[in-house]
Amino acid sequence: MTLLRLDLTAETDLIFSATAGTAGQHECLDYIPGSAIWGAVAARFYGKWASGGDWAKVRSLFHSGKVRFGTGAPASTGGVPLRPVPIAWYSRKGTKWSKDAEQDGASNRIVPSEIHNLSCAEWNFEANGQPEQIRSGWFDAEGALVTIKHRHRLKTAMDPEKFDSPSESQLFGYSSIPAGTRFVAFVEADPSTLGWNEVKEYLCGAKALRLGRSRSAEFGEVTLKVTEATSDGWKASDASFDARQVVLHLLTDLALSDASGLPQLQPTPELLGLGEGKIDFSRSHLRFRAYSPWNRFRGCHDTERHVISAGSVIALQLEQPPQVTRLVAGLYQVEGLGQMAVNPDYLAATGISLQAPSSSTASQQKKSLPAPAGDPVYVAMHCRYADAVLEQLAVALGKAWADTWEHDCKHVSKSQWARLRQIAVLASSKQDLDINIQKLHEGNLSAEKYWNKPARTGGRTPFEIVCAFIADTQPISQTLLDEGLGERDAAGRDLVALLTIHATREAAIAISRKKSESAKKKDRP
Repeated sequence: MTLLRLDLTAETDLIFSATAGTAGQHECLDYIPGSAIWGAVAARFYGKWASGGDWAKVRSLFHSGKVRFGTGAPASTGGVPLRPVPIAWYSRKGTKWSKDAEQDGASNRIVPSEIHNLSCAEWNFEANGQPEQIRSGWFDAEGALVTIKHRHRLKTAMDPEKFDSPSESQLFGYSSIPAGTRFVAFVEADPSTLGWNEVKEYLCGAKALRLGRSRSAEFGEVTLKVTEATSDGWKASDASFDARQVVLHLLTDLALSDASGLPQLQPTPELLGLGEGKIDFSRSHLRFRAYSPWNRFRGCHDTERHVISAGSVIALQLEQPPQVTRLVAGLYQVEGLGQMAVNPDYLAATGISLQAPSSSTASQQKKSLPAPAGDPVYVAMHCRYADAVLEQLAVALGKAWADTWEHDCKHVSKSQWARLRQIAVLASSKQDLDINIQKLHEGNLSAEKYWNKPARTGGRTPFEIVCAFIADTQPISQTLLDEGLGERDAAGRDLVALLTIHATREAAIAISRKKSESAKKKDRP
């Protein structure tokens, strides 16, 4: 089998709906479902192969189970895919079972002494008081804890028949995974699968993907880095369990069905493909959900799926326990469902034990070395930092420009400055800004009398004054240098051009405000 590792970094917020329902508050998953990656690849090849009549490739790659597109789990600081916190973990109500990171940017840490694993024994009320189930979060073998904090925002549908004004009764909300979050997913494939070489070449060559909902809007962009791997980075369990006891930790959702195809939410050894045995309900901890995935190829929802949620723990008593550390079972394995850890270390005893942080990890938390310029995470962080600095510089620089422009171009109206602001807002490059300002200068007669009339000092026109400020890049380059930025960021963007565009926008805004305040003063009795 071939195993490809996909390192995914969210460039924009990501939306993955937990359910297909539209009533109530929107709920977003805290991971990238394998169906999203499966769908991104299917959007590239499914229609092309189907239109060409090559259904053998379609069935072999997308429906045979020979290729499995795994779930994108949040990544640790060391790049290891995290696992969902088992819902068999409980803490005493009111106690803090995790502690905040000591350094900025580091993950929080689990306090093992405050966690009780109830897949091994019942809760002792007299000694521990009232229990509280731990229901969220992702962790690694060293006890690092990551909790995805969703962003919430309100949206409204636009009515194209009313010139894109808001539609009535079309207010809705989105919950999303914030930009900058890192994920790791694995694609497992049989190299002999028809069409696999084409898919592998596409994934290795792709630098970005669009995933989740509202991909045509401002959501869903992730950068992609693909490498070949041999494992998921977790060490094999060496914990000792009872001879016939098997504890399964669901790393992804699990969809089971009986012989007639009906969904089953009560797992049994037979449904899991583990032979004869029985489930121990006293030590099993299950959670369920139902959802209907949207199939873009068919243009409709697929059959509703009833699944046992990731993080659930299944305790079994078997005649012949499997000699494996990972297990895959159930339906929709091609979309990453049914992944389970068998008898993991952290479910072996009542009180959990985790590995001590490695020296390399500890030193990395104490002193974070700069990442190479080509690293996608470094690029995303550097671009975000550059954008924040540019906004601050643009406001200060724009106000300075506005003082000169407003003094020398008294006769330019507020509406003309608003047009200049609009040009700067829509400009995607310095060339766009120059071309559109030239069009403004050569516009209708009403615009010409404002922009071509000589100013009070120097005999220059407002058009010439504005263009002179925009063309003088030396002070802008020096300003960026003083702030620790060069003329380009890690992604290769021209920061001089961006700051020029932003400063032009801020200058036009500042002048418009001044003119509004002056007009209000004149209107006062």
